[in-house]
Amino acid sequence: MAGIGTEAVPIPDVGKGKGQEEEEEDGVGPCLPITPKNCLPLRGISVLEKLIKTCPVWLHLGLGRAEATRILHRQAAGTFLVRRDSSLKHPVLCVHFPSPNESSSAVLEYTIKEEKS
Repeated sequence: MAGIGTEAVPIPDVGKGKGQEEEEEDGVGPCLPITPKNCLPLRGISVLEKLIKTCPVWLHLGLGRAEATRILHRQAAGTFLVRRDSSLKHPVLCVHFPSPNESSSAVLEYTIKEEKS
């Protein structure tokens, strides 16, 4: 468990008799601590938090339409990015969609309506 704590915790052998670790209810193996010391418990992350944290990956406001299309055609269907439309000055969602015949694919664009707050 490198990098989790400052000490390595040995895993005891099961079936040694005297001093044997307590087995789990289903008898599969020893009970080990779930959360090591000095570690924060894991919590769920919302979709909004995921989008905010991955923003540098999908937000490319300086890309033109042709460059965005070229990039997305090299990626798997479902891949997206956001760029800024040069004429309308609005952000545009560009999504790589597979075509029904699977011999080609398309990159479709959707204008994003921004809320003023």
